[in-house]
Amino acid sequence: MENEDRINAKSLVLRSGVRTILRDISFRFSLGESIAITGSSGSGKTSLGRLLAGQLTPTSGELVAPKELKCTMVTQQDNFLSLSGRRSTYYGQRYENQGMENSPTILGYLEKVAAKENLGQASSEVIASVMETMHIDYLSDRKLLQLSNGERKRTQLAAALLQKPDLMVLDQPFVGLDVDSRDKLTKLVQQQMEVGISFVIICSPKMIPAGISQVIELHDGLQLQCCAASEFQAKTGLLAKALEPIAPELFSGLVKHDERFEQIVAMNKVQVTIGGKQILKDIDWQVKPGEQWALLGKQRC
Repeated sequence: MENEDRINAKSLVLRSGVRTILRDISFRFSLGESIAITGSSGSGKTSLGRLLAGQLTPTSGELVAPKELKCTMVTQQDNFLSLSGRRSTYYGQRYENQGMENSPTILGYLEKVAAKENLGQASSEVIASVMETMHIDYLSDRKLLQLSNGERKRTQLAAALLQKPDLMVLDQPFVGLDVDSRDKLTKLVQQQMEVGISFVIICSPKMIPAGISQVIELHDGLQLQCCAASEFQAKTGLLAKALEPIAPELFSGLVKHDERFEQIVAMNKVQVTIGGKQILKDIDWQVKPGEQWALLGKQRC
């Protein structure tokens, strides 16, 4: 008889049409434990996460979980843009004026999530609690599209906590965050591990947080390894493939232009203010042909 508090995957296969996404995936872990799924790009990590979250059904094999298990998945990209009635999916448009008036505030968004969960009269207290837990209580009136990447991710987690999950699947939660924001988010996730929530964290090998009990590594839909986190070492074949040089023929189709420019970018005392908030102030910047620049700065976390 299977342990009632254990999630057990046996020989999972997932196909979409003629394409096989996952093949022969097997592992198990107990509720209260947290695991990481890592591997090469396109290896099936998100699909495996969606299987565990109940969003997909395996084509064959067996996935056994407790009957009353409640799962939620936090996707890599949020849906805040669509909540504002915007059709574009460009992720970096959080400061655009267009659609800002229709963008919900954090509090308004979480109230809608709470309403779907039928939290009743206790919803205000529960919302206040999760906002404090995710350190976004001071942002309650901030528009979703005005949030930094770190603030957006913490808002996603707050919405997930309102659903009171036993298992939370996080798809690439650290992508797009600077070091400080990653550290802050990691600590928040670890705090939730300590109160008993299980996590499945889809991430790169270098971003696997402390508190993970085991690691599943995938490549091309296959399970390369499933081992204790303390024993995990990324397969060297994956790293070698990731470092392969770009083939020169990929550049053969580029069109060469004969135009000559003295400046590619020229800014003089540029200022940008959106919704009463100053985004840029007194920016002087020139980019000349052949120059390579990097834009650095502390992210608002």
